[in-house]
Amino acid sequence: MEIAVIIPVYNAEAYVADAVQSALQFEEVKEVILIEDCSPDNALAVCKELERQHERVKLYQHENGINKGAGASRNLGIQKATCPYIAFLDADDLFLTNRFDAEREYWQEGKDFDAMYGALGIHFYSQEAQEKYASHFSSKFTVVRNFKAGESMFEELLGINEKRRGHIHLDTLTVRKVVLARMPMHFQENLRLHQDYEFTIRLGYYAQVVPGILAQAIATRGVHLENRYTKVGFKEKKYYRNQLLVWEALDRWAQEEGLAARYKQFIARKIYAYKIAGSYFFSAWSLFLKYLLKERQVLKEYRIYYRTMLNR
Repeated sequence: MEIAVIIPVYNAEAYVADAVQSALQFEEVKEVILIEDCSPDNALAVCKELERQHERVKLYQHENGINKGAGASRNLGIQKATCPYIAFLDADDLFLTNRFDAEREYWQEGKDFDAMYGALGIHFYSQEAQEKYASHFSSKFTVVRNFKAGESMFEELLGINEKRRGHIHLDTLTVRKVVLARMPMHFQENLRLHQDYEFTIRLGYYAQVVPGILAQAIATRGVHLENRYTKVGFKEKKYYRNQLLVWEALDRWAQEEGLAARYKQFIARKIYAYKIAGSYFFSAWSLFLKYLLKERQVLKEYRIYYRTMLNR
């Protein structure tokens, strides 16, 4: 089994070397593809040194060396990858020693898969980061729990069933490259945040996604004071507005792909709910009344997200 690991790099000079080493520990990893995204720090020099030291490390930048975001960087990595399997790793995260154990077992048994996911743990780079952000992350692993054969991962990740059982983190995802060719688009380049979340939802539509190791972490998310997500993602109004962009992107895709009406309707309700939750008081209530007249189900959606906002 040959795997290409794609690592978008931005402002990660202090972390990317450890991320690369955590990927190089596996014989199956034939390529570690670094996409340096015009970092303001010294990340480019670090990446060049990693490429010089390791034959399997390949470094690329966007045309003219411009910054295009993590989504565009992952798309470029997919284009450059020559291996039949693709895995992803953020530049400040780490693979653990069991990262590809489940994939290896499938391979040795002569079985194949479209996509496989596992459990993600967490590590803090400093005591200050832990004190500041520990409450924002679940003490449990990030993973889809109790998913059974024959169920729809697309519906699970979309959230069409009321009881969500988690989500898939890119650090734990391994995908056959031919499966990605089925998708009319890979990562949404206009989304600066949550493009990985939007990608996994659509992947569930095109791929048969199977669980790998769920009882223990196979990778860890690194949390530090400079994470983009921790700096932006936990501010309530910005969070809901960023989520709105995700669901608007899913709506465009659903229209282009010709999804069933119930999926389109569900996505439309999510858009209503996030528009309301991301608005200020008077705007929120005017939107609420407008959409309530148009779609009574939005009341249920709004209650769900209002409770979520209160519990954040």
